[in-house]
Amino acid sequence: MDVFSSQDSSTIYRSFWYIHDYRPSTNKFTIEKIMKSTRQSFPSRKITRYCVVLFVFLGPIFDNRISADQWNPAKTYALIVGVLEWESDLTQFSQENRKDEALRQQLIERGTPPENITVLLDSEATLANIRASMNGVLDKSDEDSTLIIYYAGHGWKAGDDFCFANYDVRLGPSNRNTAWSMRELAAITAAQFRGKQVILWADCCYSGGMKLIAEALNRKDIPCFSLTSAGLENTSTGNWTFTQSILDGLAGEPIVDTNQDGNISLAELQSEVRNAMTHLEGQKSGFYNGGFDMDWSIGPVVGKIQAMPRAKFPIGSYVKANRRFGRVIGMIEKPDQQYQIQFYSYSDKIVSQFSESDLTPSNRTPTPTPSVVRVQPDCQVEWQGDWYDAKVVMAEKGRWWIRYVDYDESWNEWVGQDRIRIKNRTQDNPK
Repeated sequence: MDVFSSQDSSTIYRSFWYIHDYRPSTNKFTIEKIMKSTRQSFPSRKITRYCVVLFVFLGPIFDNRISADQWNPAKTYALIVGVLEWESDLTQFSQENRKDEALRQQLIERGTPPENITVLLDSEATLANIRASMNGVLDKSDEDSTLIIYYAGHGWKAGDDFCFANYDVRLGPSNRNTAWSMRELAAITAAQFRGKQVILWADCCYSGGMKLIAEALNRKDIPCFSLTSAGLENTSTGNWTFTQSILDGLAGEPIVDTNQDGNISLAELQSEVRNAMTHLEGQKSGFYNGGFDMDWSIGPVVGKIQAMPRAKFPIGSYVKANRRFGRVIGMIEKPDQQYQIQFYSYSDKIVSQFSESDLTPSNRTPTPTPSVVRVQPDCQVEWQGDWYDAKVVMAEKGRWWIRYVDYDESWNEWVGQDRIRIKNRTQDNPK
């Protein structure tokens, strides 16, 4: 009876080393490599039993590697925070066809259990509720789980931190103390998350500040990426363009699958967001990857794109039509060849038809963020017991619209006589 010798065991060990060395992104491991080792070391009569021993162990290894390379919605927990109105005098957004609610529905359609998704909208999204919900989601995470954190609303840079506006945020120089801090979120997530990987999405000004969270998780060897509507230094559009791009990727829209392999990868989702924000909004988006393979699969493609072999402008390309920027999504051949161009209006996709002569390729680039020039103060304004330099923008009888020095215009506010010290008293009496 044939038995495995010490030389046979060495061959098995060497084959398992090949398996251990496998990395999907580099394709180091192949069946041929194992079998070549087998033929060199085993007589033919032992190969069958060798393969049985080898692949009993090989199967689970393959399964783990495959599952590690694709998103598992059923093992996902999500916190979705969408704030379109505030207690303070911040610019509000229309509630029409809001996409934060659509994100919840899309996650459910992909297989995430509804009980795994926490949604805080508008008045629900107080700082206390956000913190409690975040702790609740983190407590549920286990070693196989994926965590998604999403925010839509207002954001700003505050020194070495970035803040997102919760419903009850207070305006003024110390607003960072009443806002959702990304540094705080980074510390809490890095300390408490017990799962496999984290996905960060945000649709607001300075949303690239979510990079702070990704960096903190990366230091703990937890894979994480942040994909955001804006970068670290720029504001963001008031449209839902970014979130719609995320929804299209999750839904498996064929137009997102640029290499047409039937799957939406992280690289393709990032490209979808970058191109949409560049061409449709003239804006720089944000992306930071801390440990994800760019081939990581978000999910399969659903449906097919129209074949347009003779088209000057292929499907998915961005064009300019009637001074507006849009995207080619199809063509009507008869009676006259017409391109279908999709535009985005706040939260809605609008499709119009144009002839080829009406179109030019989009050469739009992100608009540079203007350099911030320090506002010269002409008054001081009281906020929570302290006085801060500010500038009067306009005045009415008995009140002044001011801008705080070193803070962006989103924190401008009306103040009464009891909160202002004007250096030039001529501003007391507006014309």
